[in-house]
Amino acid sequence: EAGVTTAHEGATHLPQFQTIRRASEAGANIIDVVAYPFITEVDKVLAEFPRTEWGKYQKRFKIGGVKITLDGSPQGRTAFFTTPYLTGGPGGEKNWKGEPTFPQKFANDMLKRVYDMNVPLTAHCNGDAAADQFIRAVRLATAKYGPGDRRPVMIHAQTVREDQLDAMKELGIIPSFFGMHTYYWGDWHRDSVLGPERAARISPAASALRRGIPFTQHHDAPVALPSAIMVLFSQVNRVTRSGEVLGPEQR
Repeated sequence: EAGVTTAHEGATHLPQFQTIRRASEAGANIIDVVAYPFITEVDKVLAEFPRTEWGKYQKRFKIGGVKITLDGSPQGRTAFFTTPYLTGGPGGEKNWKGEPTFPQKFANDMLKRVYDMNVPLTAHCNGDAAADQFIRAVRLATAKYGPGDRRPVMIHAQTVREDQLDAMKELGIIPSFFGMHTYYWGDWHRDSVLGPERAARISPAASALRRGIPFTQHHDAPVALPSAIMVLFSQVNRVTRSGEVLGPEQR
């Protein structure tokens, strides 16, 4: 009904894998489910799901790759930025830019682990500082393992800058934008979180398109409920709840 035939289950932990597998074996899946274990769970998952089984559907379920989370969310004021939030941090902090989930060296090491496994990778990056972390880590891993058709995905990529999009094209990083932010939180981002200039560039899909960068859109359920039409509506129109257009040049 929502126009969805495959679900990407990101940052999956072992108990969730076990639940999804039981559902699959019972024939309960009405759509395909692709799960990505969180980086800190990889060893636990490998002990129960050998690497040789990854990437293969079994009763509409497969392990797709590995998930890394490098920051939080702009609406929670936990995304990691290079410039401060408009009105401070979640606890009233001044000059608040958010914080990374992991330091750069740990991000570099995690990425090299995934490249060594030779499996797909998705990385959660909302703020541009988190995107910088991921781009640096991909560049280092690519230098070590050489170029290849890996297609690393930057999940959300909500506030990537123009120079970052240039680097993403060079490195083959695919952005998966959360375009419905323009509708659900666009007014708030503009007035209370990011300010007009950064808010106008939330999910800059048109900038990606102009560079010939392939991109996808997602709704991040249950943050926003599944609706293929709403995903399209938000990206094409960029209309906020108050009826204003947020960043028309990015439609």
